[in-house]
Amino acid sequence: MSPQTHIDERGHVHGVNPGTELGRYTLEARIEEIRGGERWTARDSTLERDVSLLVMPIDAEETDAALDAARRAANVEAPQLVRILDVGSDGSDYSFIAEDGVSGSRTLGEVIGTDALPAEEVRRITGEIATGVEGARARGLHHLGLSPEHVLITPDGRIKVRGLATTAALAGIETEGEEADREDARAIVALAYAGLTATWPLEGTTSLPATPREGGEVPPPSRGVVGVPGDLDTICRETLVEDQGPESPGDYAAQIAPWSRIPLTGAVRTTGGAGESTSKRADGARGTGADKDAGRGATGAAAGAGAAAGAGATRGGDAATGSAAGSTSEEPETSEIPIHRGDSASEKSRDEDSHEARRRTAAAAAAAAGAVGTAGTVVGDRLGKAAKTAQERSRQRIIDARLRREAIRADQRTRSSLGAAPVSAELEAPAPLLPTDAGASPSRSQSNLVMLLMVCIVLVACVGGAFGVTKIGDGSQLGKILAGGDPVAASTPSSSSSGDGDSDKKDSSEDGHEPFAILGAVGYDPDGDTVEHNAEAPLVYDGDPDTMWQTEGYESSSFVLKSGAGVTVDLGQTQDVSSVTLDLPESLDGNVYVADGPTHEQGELGSFSNESGEVTIDSDDAIQGRYVTVWFTSLAPDDEGRYRASLSEITVR
Repeated sequence: MSPQTHIDERGHVHGVNPGTELGRYTLEARIEEIRGGERWTARDSTLERDVSLLVMPIDAEETDAALDAARRAANVEAPQLVRILDVGSDGSDYSFIAEDGVSGSRTLGEVIGTDALPAEEVRRITGEIATGVEGARARGLHHLGLSPEHVLITPDGRIKVRGLATTAALAGIETEGEEADREDARAIVALAYAGLTATWPLEGTTSLPATPREGGEVPPPSRGVVGVPGDLDTICRETLVEDQGPESPGDYAAQIAPWSRIPLTGAVRTTGGAGESTSKRADGARGTGADKDAGRGATGAAAGAGAAAGAGATRGGDAATGSAAGSTSEEPETSEIPIHRGDSASEKSRDEDSHEARRRTAAAAAAAAGAVGTAGTVVGDRLGKAAKTAQERSRQRIIDARLRREAIRADQRTRSSLGAAPVSAELEAPAPLLPTDAGASPSRSQSNLVMLLMVCIVLVACVGGAFGVTKIGDGSQLGKILAGGDPVAASTPSSSSSGDGDSDKKDSSEDGHEPFAILGAVGYDPDGDTVEHNAEAPLVYDGDPDTMWQTEGYESSSFVLKSGAGVTVDLGQTQDVSSVTLDLPESLDGNVYVADGPTHEQGELGSFSNESGEVTIDSDDAIQGRYVTVWFTSLAPDDEGRYRASLSEITVR
C-alpha cells in the first residue's frame, strides 16, 4: 500500500521516511525542506552510487513545471553546476529529481558562519558561480533563486550550484530575458556581500542574519569590514543600493576577473563547526606548532635585533664601538685578571679597566639604538611605499573594471535577441543647408524668385488634388458600401483576369480571401509551466520559412506527462476564420482551434495527422474568434537526440 501524500501550507512533502523506495532509489536522510518538496540523500540501487533526491508530490501544482525545468537543465554542461542524473516518478504518489551526490560538501552559508571570508576567496567563489550560471544562461536557462543554501563547497574547495531552473519552477517564478539575467546577477552580488560581511542583503530568509539597514538602505561592505577591495565594494554599492551594477552573470564575472582557481589555504573550512572564526581557520592550516614555538619565536626576534644592532655599529665605521659589540664575551676574561688587594697599581689598573668596559658598553648600546632607529625608518618608508602602490593598484583596478563593464554593455546593446526590440544605430546630425558664415539677408530679387516658385508649387498641388477628388470611387462599388451591402473583397490584377482558370493568376488562397493580419504570438503550454519558448513564437508569422518556433525538448515522440503543447496567434479582433495554412518542417499530428482565447478544448477548425510541408486546414463553416491555436499532440526527433514540434509559418484566412 502506497503512503498517503499531503502538503502543508508551505508546500512541503509528508509521508516519506528513511527507507522509502522511489523507483530504484532508497531514501536515507532528509537534507532540507524547500518550497514544494524535500531534498534527501538516497542510494541508487541499480548503479550502486549515492545521489541527492528532490522529492515532490506528483499531484502538486508546480511539480510538472519543476520536472520540465530539470529535463532542460540536464542538458547544461558546466563544472560549477550540480548534475541532474534522472527525472521520474513512482507512478502514483511522488515525483523526483535525482542529482549528483556531492559527498562531504557544505553550503556557503555554513562555510561563512558568523565570520566573513577573505576577499580574494569571495572573488573566487562568486566568480565560479557566475561562470556556471552564465553557461546556463547561454542555453536559455536561469536560476532565479540563488541563496547561500544553493551553493555547495566540496572538501577540495570546488564550487557547485544546485537548483538551476527547478527552484524557480517550484516557486512559480516565470521571469525571462534581460530581467532574468539581471536577477541572477543581483543574487550573485548578494552572495559576494554575504561572503564579505556574513549577512544577507536581500529579502527572504537564509541561514545568515539579515543585513542591518542604514536609512533603509544596505550599507556598502567597507562600512563595517576592513580590507574590502575597491571593485567588490563598488559593485555591491551600485547593485544593492543604486540598482545598477552588472547586467548578467557574465558581466559580473568580467568585472571581478581575474581570480585564482585554487582556494586560499585555510581560508575555507569544509569540516567542523560553522562558528569558528576565519583567523582560527587560517591558524589551523599552519598547525599548533606555531603556538608552541611562540616563545622561541620572540626570543629569536630579539636575538636578531641584537645582531642587527651589532652589524649596524660595525658598518658605522667606529672600530672601538664595533669591538665593544663583543664586550659581553670579553667581560669574563676581564674578571679573570688577578687582583691583588692592597696593591695600589693593581687597584688603579682595575678601575681603568672597569671604566673602559663601561664606556664600551655604553657605546655599543648607543650604536644599537641608532641601528634600530635607522632600521625603523627604512621599514616605515618601505611600508608607506607598499601601501601607496597597493592603493594605486586598487584605483587602477576599479578603473579597468569600469572600462570592461562599459565595453560589455556596449557590445550587448549592439546585439538583438528574440523578443527584444531592434537596436538602431545612432544617426549623425544632418549637416546644415547653409554654411555657418552665410548670415547675410537675401536680396529683393532673390526673395521675389522664391515667392514665385512657392506660388507655382501650390497651384500645381491644388490642380492635382482637384483632379484626384473627381476620381474617388471609380472602379469600386461605393454605392453598396455606403448602402450597407455585403462587402466585396478587393481583387488584384492577376485575380481579375478573363477567368481562364490558371492557378498562377489567382490569389494564393483557392477562395481568393486575403489573409488576416497577425498582431502577436505566444507559446501555449497549459499542462506544463505555461511557457513554451515564448520568445521564438513571433517567428511563425515573420514571412521567413527558414525561421521557426519549436517546443522545448522532450524525452520521447509523445508527451508523457501532458497532453500536448502549441502556439497561439492573435488576430487583433474577432474574425470569421475558415482556413489555416501551416508550414510544418517535420511530420506531426495536431489540431487547430479558433476561439476568443488560447484553448485546445473548443472551436476546433480541423486536424492533421503525420503531415509535413504546407498543410491547409479548411472548414465549410467559418468559426468566429480572435485567437488561433495550433495544438501539437506528437513530436519529431531533432539533431540533439531530443523530440520537438516545430512550426515555420502560419497563414489565417
